[in-house]
Amino acid sequence: MTDFFIQVRNNKVMTSRIIDGDLDVIRFFGEEWIAVDSYWQRFKEKIEHSESDTLALLMISDDESFMVDPDIVISDTFENSSIDLKGIIDTSELSNAQVFLYPEIFGELKMTLNASNYVKETSNQKQDSVQKETIALETMNSGSLQSYYRKATREFKRGAQ
Repeated sequence: MTDFFIQVRNNKVMTSRIIDGDLDVIRFFGEEWIAVDSYWQRFKEKIEHSESDTLALLMISDDESFMVDPDIVISDTFENSSIDLKGIIDTSELSNAQVFLYPEIFGELKMTLNASNYVKETSNQKQDSVQKETIALETMNSGSLQSYYRKATREFKRGAQ
């Protein structure tokens, strides 16, 4: 079983393997982005897909008609954690696009989101400036700065384990 991240933008598709929460871009004939038309056939050839393989897919698409090939068997779970998947979604450009998960685990991602955004409030403690900056950064909708800090936080957490 392998996890893949598939992005569909302007009739082009880019694919990455998700390995421990990091993306490893798959190139097709040296190109990261290929045409939607022959994507699934090229994808199956590139990863040497067999009928017994099960895949987990995280897709972000601006094309509503882009669907998973019916020959691909979807696994029951992702190899990567829902925190890693959320991190990939958070650092991706989502304008005019939809997020699809195969297998469907939006409930788990929602619980992860709630747990990571939970702030314990006590009436006797004041928040220092670092906490205020962190909350301000989490609420910002600025793509590049937000992406940078989320990636840095993920890398920091991995190093601490």
